[in-house]
Amino acid sequence: MSKICDMNAYEPTREPGWFKSSYSDHGNACVEVRFEGENALLRDSKYQGLEEVRPIITVPVVVWSHFLQAAMDNTDSRRAMPGHPAIQHTASGETTITDADGTSLSYTAAEWAAFISGVRAGEFSSARPAA
Repeated sequence: MSKICDMNAYEPTREPGWFKSSYSDHGNACVEVRFEGENALLRDSKYQGLEEVRPIITVPVVVWSHFLQAAMDNTDSRRAMPGHPAIQHTASGETTITDADGTSLSYTAAEWAAFISGVRAGEFSSARPAA
């Protein structure tokens, strides 16, 4: 996949510390990640609701690499494994990740492809400190 834009992968999107793949476009639609302490946080940049109830999925850094590998494998995991969310793909190419508490984030095929391209490029390493 070629890059859609030249944006730095680690440039914060709307809030300090949140970043998206360099393969994401400049639009308001992407997987956003933030490392905070011992956790990786995931959210959807398309969210339009109240910030205090914004869905965020937490993945402990100790299982982050397993979550990223499951994401790259492009197979469904219908139940959340301990510490990381379940991943489901639809026939239309959408991907939903759901944690054990039922919090879900849904991404279009293009959003998920940009995220996976960033994962493959090493942009989401847990060694990356929060900005």
